[in-house]
Amino acid sequence: MKNIPINLAIFVTLPSLAGAAIVSFEAESGSLGSAFTIENGALNASGDAAIVPIDINDDFTSDQPTSAAHVVTYNVTFDTADTYDLWFRVGTDRGSAINSQDSVFTAARFGVIDTTSDSTADWTSMNRFRITQDEFIWFNVSAGDAPTSNGFNRNSTTFNVAAAGDQTWQLGGREENFRTDAIAFVSTNEFDGLTALEATSRLDASLIPEPSSTMLLGLVPIALLGRRRRA
Repeated sequence: MKNIPINLAIFVTLPSLAGAAIVSFEAESGSLGSAFTIENGALNASGDAAIVPIDINDDFTSDQPTSAAHVVTYNVTFDTADTYDLWFRVGTDRGSAINSQDSVFTAARFGVIDTTSDSTADWTSMNRFRITQDEFIWFNVSAGDAPTSNGFNRNSTTFNVAAAGDQTWQLGGREENFRTDAIAFVSTNEFDGLTALEATSRLDASLIPEPSSTMLLGLVPIALLGRRRRA
């Protein structure tokens, strides 16, 4: 009897581990206007990087970004048609004692927006997050709540995705103390019944790259036994 060793490569296709109800991405993954820079090694930033507006007036009072240099453009892929809330992980540079100079513009709809438009159907703004220095927190922009009692949020917009596919979305720099490291579109009812901690844990987990759906389980030596024929 002779043993014949054979190595077999076994591949198994697994379903995606990510829920389509959360579409998240790193803030630095977009196409940055020249008035933005990437800050590497930011404490508590997912992926150890955040985007920071530079060369922007700290006393910005406009209702729009004013130029393409002040805009970051993202291509967002949606697998599921749904209505989504906009979330982002935001931090500031100067700590909770600073209650200003941390505002940002967010596009109120999908598409490439005219940077000079002063319509709230195009651009909205938020201000005074007052986040402790070197920390980042998730904030639901679409909820319409102000970050702090003396801040403002002029956005209560949800985003309707009529069909699966790619959408363009933009963020605009307004003041230099604002920074963000991650952005997410979340189905409006996804976090119903969850605590704030549970919701933010889900958002953080969504940023972790999932393993490939096709996994090599290993090279398995199998001995096939055959009987030697007698002469």
